[in-house]
Amino acid sequence: DVVATNGDGVEFSVVAQGSDGLSYQWFFDGTNALQFQTNNTRGIAAVSSADEGTYRVVVSDPYSSAISGSPGARSGDSRYSRSMGR
Repeated sequence: DVVATNGDGVEFSVVAQGSDGLSYQWFFDGTNALQFQTNNTRGIAAVSSADEGTYRVVVSDPYSSAISGSPGARSGDSRYSRSMGR
């Protein structure tokens, strides 16, 4: 999980290996695809309680796809970051 103080920035990242043409799509709280979030990182400039939830990324190539684990994000008093790999 990532814990951040309201107003702090936070970033999730994923490292994937596969054939050329990897694509990424980030999701928030299940099936809500995040528009324009199609890179290997998902940044939030200033977190708020509206950003609390579960983030996942689907990484695809022309032959298959994989879904990341599901780190959560919540606001709190301390901040740390975690990279998630697949």
